[in-house]
Amino acid sequence: MTTASATGGDQRLRSVSPLRLFLSRPEFGAIVGAIIVFLIFAVLSVARGDVGKGFLSVQGAASYLEIAAQVGILGAAVSLLMIAGEFDLSVGSMIGFAGVIIAIPAVQWNWPVWCTVVLAFAVSGLVGYLNGLVVIKTRLPSFIVTLGSLFILRGLTLGL
Repeated sequence: MTTASATGGDQRLRSVSPLRLFLSRPEFGAIVGAIIVFLIFAVLSVARGDVGKGFLSVQGAASYLEIAAQVGILGAAVSLLMIAGEFDLSVGSMIGFAGVIIAIPAVQWNWPVWCTVVLAFAVSGLVGYLNGLVVIKTRLPSFIVTLGSLFILRGLTLGL
């Protein structure tokens, strides 16, 4: 009989407590960081006397949760690209360009806002399709293609 089976388990494996497993998770640092940032702003808000208004109010929570939702939606899409080993550097410029695509027809040509939003989605999808097509057909790295798109979109935004 071997030594490992005689002692009742493999000596190479150590037992780790559930608390230590939880503390070693990568998500734990992000959660702790978010809690610390929230507590800092909450303490500063209370110290200023803004208990019922500002950061700790319903409007304050709606304000920072709205931004968190927008960043989260973009982050989910960009993380899918990164999982696939690709990058999209033109995201920020595309957001600005989509804003211009919404604003000009709505303000200058009196289009209904819902039409301009549909137009912005269509143009954004076309830009993404063209980026993907160039990456696939030319086998250039997505980093380079979307860097070029970033400058093209930024220039179009400024020009329009």
